[in-house]
Amino acid sequence: MKNFLLVTNFCPFYRIKLYKILNDELKLKILFYSAGTEKYWEASNAQGKKEAQNIYLADDGANKLVILWRYIKVLFSSETKGVIQGFNGAAFIFLGYLIARFRGIPFGIWTGLWYHPRTPFHTLTRPLTDFIYRHADFAVVYGTHVKAYLVGRGMKADKIFIAQNTADNELYSKIPTEDEKRSFREKYGLAENEPALLYVGRFSAEKGPKELLKALNLVKDPPKLIMIGKGPEKEWCENFAKEKNLPVIFAGYVANEELYHYYNAIPIVVIPSVDMPELKEAWSLTVNECMNQGCVVVATESVGAAAGGLVEDGRTGFIVPERDPEKMAAAIEKLVADKELRETFSKNAKTKIATWDYDHMAEGFRQAVALMEEKLKK
Repeated sequence: MKNFLLVTNFCPFYRIKLYKILNDELKLKILFYSAGTEKYWEASNAQGKKEAQNIYLADDGANKLVILWRYIKVLFSSETKGVIQGFNGAAFIFLGYLIARFRGIPFGIWTGLWYHPRTPFHTLTRPLTDFIYRHADFAVVYGTHVKAYLVGRGMKADKIFIAQNTADNELYSKIPTEDEKRSFREKYGLAENEPALLYVGRFSAEKGPKELLKALNLVKDPPKLIMIGKGPEKEWCENFAKEKNLPVIFAGYVANEELYHYYNAIPIVVIPSVDMPELKEAWSLTVNECMNQGCVVVATESVGAAAGGLVEDGRTGFIVPERDPEKMAAAIEKLVADKELRETFSKNAKTKIATWDYDHMAEGFRQAVALMEEKLKK
């Protein structure tokens, strides 16, 4: 097996099992260039432990210039025979492409992007980004929506491999004991089988918590809503819920290994994400997580998991336009009122998520590695 490199920023808890498959089966060496201090990352969440076969450039607190220099040296090493470049960190992307082309080794990207940010920097660098899309040897992508986007940017469809974005099904499909279920319902004042709502995510603009509360305010006889997370918009949400007398419980931070209790007890999960100039919801693994318990999802069109086919409108949930509280309220009302519909969608969700596992996600990387091996033989 050739010494191929997967480059990404850090190892979040939801990638640990995938990276183990890539290490053990494909012998991919993974290069991490960040310590996981990104603003979108919840510091309380777990990260993967160090593995001897991987490369950690930021472990000693080095500054960005030192990390970039270390990265350059790794790419120039004769041991590196090909690169799968995670599509984050502009300097790493552009340097990775240039060095790989200079050395004549295969270069591809791994990305969940299905949009181009509308910031001044991204507008300026768009021609370079499109050049890489057109000239990379391949791409490994989260889903069909990303593939369609890259084809639109000029990449050939037969060079794009789908690694369907995945959460830990084994963890999120755990079933609480009857005592745990009873204790949970008592904690939140939930009746058994009550059609309550759940929000899991940062309280930040792109996640759309304000939009969810605006929609809930339009629902006739609104159901109880439990909101999990922290962030800059939480205070606004608390004040709005209080002002409108909405039945909202702000649960704060909940560890990922405890979320299955919420998914088991609360049948409807809302993903109200909205487009922002600087970003768009690449996926939302909350969808994967909750579907393991048969939750029904209401998601906006801005959610990657909806555009990528995991949420099926009218089958596993409803897909509604972003920033449209009336449409979101209508979807919520329909699910709350129709128990039979919820049960049908729930059954479909469990069936759908069963094949969205790490082995299927690894398939896109298997195809990428096979392509790189073939190129090196030529």
